[in-house]
Amino acid sequence: MATVAEPRPLADLEQDALARVEAEFARRSRGAKPWTVAEYLDQIAAEHARFKAAAIARTRLGRAA
Repeated sequence: MATVAEPRPLADLEQDALARVEAEFARRSRGAKPWTVAEYLDQIAAEHARFKAAAIARTRLGRAA
């Protein structure tokens, strides 16, 4: 019998997304076209904005973030 897994909190998902950005930054640093610090910070800001929007949407729908 399959059990229903609890959805992960947005904060955990955000940390995972930031870790993926950091891993991509490290991967690209060894390649021909590494990210600049500004590009890295833009990617981090984009992830924060995406999860902030998701948290606002959940709040408006009456769900806990």
